[in-house]
Amino acid sequence: MKKKSFFTTSFLIYFLLIACTEKSKSEVEVIRNDNVNSIFTENGFGGVEVNQRINDEFIEIENSRVDNCFFAKNRKIKSDVDFQVLNNKISVISSNQLGVSTNLGIKVGDEESKIYEKYKNSVIDKKINPYGESQNDYSIIIWNHDKTKGTRYDIESKKIIGIKVGDTNLTLMEGCA
Repeated sequence: MKKKSFFTTSFLIYFLLIACTEKSKSEVEVIRNDNVNSIFTENGFGGVEVNQRINDEFIEIENSRVDNCFFAKNRKIKSDVDFQVLNNKISVISSNQLGVSTNLGIKVGDEESKIYEKYKNSVIDKKINPYGESQNDYSIIIWNHDKTKGTRYDIESKKIIGIKVGDTNLTLMEGCA
């Protein structure tokens, strides 16, 4: 009788351990969605694309409006991402959140040299930040083939401090100002 009791108890303990450590489907989906939402593509971020019309998923950031331009957050995207909206269309998508990545694996916090490794055969447009030290503060923009959209990397002391994807407004340092 003691053997059955030992095996029954062992089985119950094993079953409880498995049940307690198994992730539910919704937890797995949240993790998967977080990963998708934290990657820039050449056209957007988290399923939102440059030139897309805004909808009720977007919340205007208070005191950010200048005429027909404002900044917004997206209710569905958990990452710290801002959307510059011009004439009710997404113009620029940006993030300074450490670890946010492009589809090429370039992340906020990486060394500037990683940009040159990944874009070996691309034309690189370097813009000095007029509000910073010209030697240390600048942006690197990689334009797509027709130069209507691009990816901008903000650099400070050879480190990537921000990533943006957008239209020709990527060249503006002031955003909506």
